[in-house]
Amino acid sequence: MSLDVIVIGGGPVGACAALSLKNQGFNVTIYDKLNVVEAIDEAKAESRLPEFNFGEVQGGALSIYTNGLLSLDRLGILNDILDCPHQVMSDATIMKIDGSDPVVRFSSSEKLQYAPFHILRSVIHAKIMEACSHQKIKFITSKKVIDLEQSEEKVTCIFADGTKAVADFVVGTDGIHSTTRRAIFPNAAKPVFWSTGYIGVFDRGISIGDGKTLELEKSTGSGIYADAITGNIIYTANCNSKVGSWFVIQVDAKQTENVSEEDLDSWRPHTDLPKESKRLANVIKGWGASSNLVDCVANAKRITPLNIYDLPDLPALHKGRVILLGDAAHGTIPALGQGFCSGIEDAAVLGELFAEFPDDYKTVFKLFDQVRIPRIRAITKGSRDISGRLKAGSPFTAEIGRALMKVILSVKRFIGVPDAIVTMVRVLVLGGVGFVGRHVVAHLLTIASVSAIRVADKALPATAYLNAKHKDAFADPKVFTRADGQEFDYVFQLASESKYSLADDVYEERITALWTLIGKEAASRKVKGFAVLSTAQVYAYDKKPANESSKLKPWTNNAKFKLKAEENLRAIEGLNLVVFRVAAMYGVGDVSNITPRIIMGAVYRQLNEEMKLLWTKDLKINTVHVTDVARALWSATVAEADGGLRKTPIPLKGEVYNLCDKSDSDQGSINEVIKSIFGIETGFSGTIISQFAKLNLESITEDVNEKHLEPWAQLCKNGGILSTPLTPYLDEELLRDNTLNVDGSLIEKTFGFEYSVPKFNEEKVRETIADFEAIGVWPKGTMK
Repeated sequence: MSLDVIVIGGGPVGACAALSLKNQGFNVTIYDKLNVVEAIDEAKAESRLPEFNFGEVQGGALSIYTNGLLSLDRLGILNDILDCPHQVMSDATIMKIDGSDPVVRFSSSEKLQYAPFHILRSVIHAKIMEACSHQKIKFITSKKVIDLEQSEEKVTCIFADGTKAVADFVVGTDGIHSTTRRAIFPNAAKPVFWSTGYIGVFDRGISIGDGKTLELEKSTGSGIYADAITGNIIYTANCNSKVGSWFVIQVDAKQTENVSEEDLDSWRPHTDLPKESKRLANVIKGWGASSNLVDCVANAKRITPLNIYDLPDLPALHKGRVILLGDAAHGTIPALGQGFCSGIEDAAVLGELFAEFPDDYKTVFKLFDQVRIPRIRAITKGSRDISGRLKAGSPFTAEIGRALMKVILSVKRFIGVPDAIVTMVRVLVLGGVGFVGRHVVAHLLTIASVSAIRVADKALPATAYLNAKHKDAFADPKVFTRADGQEFDYVFQLASESKYSLADDVYEERITALWTLIGKEAASRKVKGFAVLSTAQVYAYDKKPANESSKLKPWTNNAKFKLKAEENLRAIEGLNLVVFRVAAMYGVGDVSNITPRIIMGAVYRQLNEEMKLLWTKDLKINTVHVTDVARALWSATVAEADGGLRKTPIPLKGEVYNLCDKSDSDQGSINEVIKSIFGIETGFSGTIISQFAKLNLESITEDVNEKHLEPWAQLCKNGGILSTPLTPYLDEELLRDNTLNVDGSLIEKTFGFEYSVPKFNEEKVRETIADFEAIGVWPKGTMK
C-alpha cells in the first residue's frame, strides 16, 4: 500500500519535492497558505489580474546552475524546462558599483555538463506545477499550517481554519519563516535579518527616449555590482530574449516594519510602480551606479520588495516523521545564487533515497542528513564568506578584499559549489566479503554520496570471520539493498583466486575468464567506473622501484593470469577501467599476505628458536595497508561530483595505479617488527645457502611448513581454538628470491591522494593480531 505524504508549501522547491516523491509511488498532496479568493478580491479592487504566488515572492530571475539542472534531470522535467524561454549565462562578473574593476566568476568556456542559465521564476514555477498536475498531485490552497502532531504511525497537520490532515510523513518547504520548522524544532535559532531587497523585471529593447533602448550592460551574463564600503549590491540578469531582471540589496536599510511574521516572505509587488521605481532609481544613482542600471530600475514593469534573512545552521533537518527542504532547512544570503538549486537538490536526493528504501523513512531521513548537511554547510558558509568579502567598511580594506577575491576566484571557482553536486551513487562490490572487500564496504559506508551497496561473494558474511565493525557494516541497510531496475554506478571487482601454485586452467577460469565476463557486463550497463584489484607481482625485477610503465614479467602464476585478465579488460569497448596493482597488503583481516610471516613469529616464540629465513634482509617486500587500498579504490575511480577525487573522465583503455606505502619494506624491516612483537631472534640464511636450497625448493618448502604447522596447531589447541583460517603455511612461489619493489606515487601526484598509513609499522601489526584474538581465531598471550 502506497504511503501518504503531505508537502507544506507550494513554491518551486515544494513542487519539486512533490514530483520527486510521486515518482517513487507515494500519494502526495501539497498544502499552501495561498488564499485564492482573497487574491482575486484584491486584484479586482486594484483593477488588475490576480497573481498567485503560492506563499512566496513571485520574483525575477532565478539562476539555474549545473547542479540545479542535474537535479531537474533526475526529476524528469529538465527537457520541459529547457523548452521554456531562458537566457544561457556566458559568464558571471563581480564589479564595483559603477561597473569598473571586473572579476570574472566563471565563463562559458568551461566544460560543464549543462550550461547555467537564467529564467523567470514565474515561468519555471509554472512549468513545475504543470508537471505536478500531469502527475495528478493534489494541490490544496487556503491551508495555513499552524502546528504538527506526531505519533508512532502518523503525523497530523493542523491548519488555521480548524481542519486537519494526516499523512505517513510530512515534507516542510514553507520558506525561511517555516512553521513546519518551528513545530519540530521550537528552540532552534530564528532567521537573522540581513538586509532589504527589491526584485524588479523590465522589458528588454524598449525605447526610453534620447535614442536609448533598455538593455543590461551584461546582456548574456550575470552582473554583480557591489559597493564594498556600504555592502549594497545590485544583481542583474536577463531572463530570456524579452525580459530582464535586477535585484537591489540595500544592506543598510532597516527591516520592514508593521508586517506580521507569517507575511515576512510573502511580499506582493508594489502597486504604485511609477513612484517606487523612481524612488529606487534615485537610491542606486546615489550609490554611484551606472546610468544603464538606473534606467533599468526606473523603467521596471514590476518591483517586489522582500526582507533577506540568514537561517543559522540546523544540527538536523528532520525529526520523527517530518523533514525540511529548501529555505525551510537552510535559507541563507543569496550571494551564491544557490537557494533554488540547493532546494531541488534536496528534492532529488530525497526521492533517490526513497528509491532505495521505499518503506523505511527512518533510514531515508537519517541518510538525508548525512548526505545533505555537509553539502549545505559548504553552500551557506560560501554565501556568508562572499557576502562578507563584498562589504569591507573602508576604502583600504575594500581594495584588499577585492585583491583577495581575485586570488580566490583564480584558484577555486567561487568556493567551488555552484556547479558541483554530490549525487547519490550505487556501488557493487564483487568479492566484498574478502580481506579487501570488507574494508571497501566499511569505507563506502563513511561516504555521504553512497546510497546503496550490493555485495556479491561466494562466501557468506557469517562464515567469513568478520569482526564486530565489519559485522555492523554488513548489517547496515545500505548493504545488499537495491531497488528493482536501478543500475549500479560503480563496480569494484575484487573477486579472484588468491591462492598460489594452482593449475593454469584453474587460474584461467577463476581470474581471466571471470574478470573478462564481469567487465563485459559492466561495459554493457555503462557503469561510470570499473575498479579492478590486481597485483604488483606482474613487474620484472629491477633495482629501481617499478612504476606503472615498467617492464612486465609476472613472477607468480597468479600474477600471470591477472595480467592476462587486465589485457582482456582493456580490450572491452566502453569499459571505464581503473586497475590497481598492489604491493604486499596487511591489516585487520589479512590471512594470506603478510600474516603467515607474522604467525611464524608466534611459532618461533613457542619453539624458543631463532626465526631464520631464506635469502637476505635486503630482499624487497614492499607493503601497503588495506585501509589505504580501500580508500584508493574509491578516490581514483569515482568522479569528484560523486564524492571521489577524479576530476577527468577515465580515458580509453583505462588507467593503472600502483598502491605501495613509503616504507620501502624488505625482509629485514619486516623481521624487526616481528622480533619486537614476539621477543625472538631473527636471521637469514644468506645468498649461498639459499641458492643451494633453491635447487630443491619443493622439498625445502614441505619441510619448513611441516615444522611450522604443528606448533601453530598446538598453540591454537592450547588456546581453545578449534577452527581458524590462519596458517603459517608459505607457498613455494613466495619463497623464491623475487623482489616486490614498487613505486606507489603516481596516485598521489594525479589525485592528491595521501597514504594514511605511510609506513609498515608494529602498531598496525599488533592491531591485526589483537583483532584476530578478539574474534577467537588467534590464541591469546603470544605477543610479548
